[in-house]
Amino acid sequence: MSFQFTVYCLLKSFPLPTPHTLHPTPHTPLPTSHLRLRLNFNS
Repeated sequence: MSFQFTVYCLLKSFPLPTPHTLHPTPHTPLPTSHLRLRLNFNS
């Protein structure tokens, strides 16, 4: 929770970059899910 809180504070301190940082986040979960699926198939 502390890490999320620090990130939240950082985002609040920099309101302008937030829209740009929030955009990549939806794309990041996709590769992780694919990697998890690959790991599941391999194992």
